[in-house]
Amino acid sequence: MLIPNVASLFVSFLLPLYATTSAAASQNALGLIEAQPDLTLITALIKRDPELVKLYSTVKNATIVAAIDSSFSSIDPNNLLYSNKAALRAILQDIVIRGLYPTSRITKKPIYPSTELTDTRLVDTSRGRAVAKLVEIDGKKTVDVGAGSRANITQGNLRFTGGILHKVSNGLDTPLSFSSIAATLNITSISQLPPSFVVAFRLITSARDTTLFAISNEAYEALLASQPDATFLQFVDTLGYYVVTPGVYFEKDFTGKSVKTLNGSKLKLSGFGTGTVKANDAVVVRSDIFATNGVVHILDRPLNPLRY
Repeated sequence: MLIPNVASLFVSFLLPLYATTSAAASQNALGLIEAQPDLTLITALIKRDPELVKLYSTVKNATIVAAIDSSFSSIDPNNLLYSNKAALRAILQDIVIRGLYPTSRITKKPIYPSTELTDTRLVDTSRGRAVAKLVEIDGKKTVDVGAGSRANITQGNLRFTGGILHKVSNGLDTPLSFSSIAATLNITSISQLPPSFVVAFRLITSARDTTLFAISNEAYEALLASQPDATFLQFVDTLGYYVVTPGVYFEKDFTGKSVKTLNGSKLKLSGFGTGTVKANDAVVVRSDIFATNGVVHILDRPLNPLRY
């Protein structure tokens, strides 16, 4: 009698479960997203754009990170559906990550795969594609794409033909210019520059493949108090030490290497894998904010070029 009971268990429970999993895996990405009751808004956004319909119907060897409906609770869906089509297309390309990344592959060691976003107005690096960052933080599997937007994976490893879908806690963004990042994230060392300095900042940080270091708001206030009357030439000379170009250096590249800054000084990037990454003796308090032409890291203090 035991064997029939085991067989009955397989038929009544395991076989339907296998069938359900197989059915999901046989769908394309768009079909799987359409079937999710909490992804109705992103479904509508995809289906209004033929280019996105093609991408989500044919993409393989990809990991998609889709924001659930409740993450848009503060946004009028009707306004979102009829907002800038090009901008929405870019966002929905940027959440399609090249390669298969189940949650088991997302660890404390960050991964930096490319995404399907290639619009040169938003991606001006030699890599030619936008970048995502997948990393485990405080026990949560997270994904970053765009200008400092980070989301937690709330439901992972849903399978479609040739790929994986993760549902995430909030919407993500595309890369932005350094100035737009400063405004969006309220980085006052950039966003509150005197008007006469803004043009110089944009010129100095406009090159392809640029890494920019910005100091935290608290450190900037302390710096202003100690140097209230900095001249334009002092500003340009100082800014040159916070810019590395050409070169896009992510957190994973802080392995003890020295890089040359725009004004010719050396900057030591260290600490990857220790839990604290540094530029010289300044601690990076926020890393890997993806910009149109590179990346931004925020430091806890001004850089000291004299020690290195």
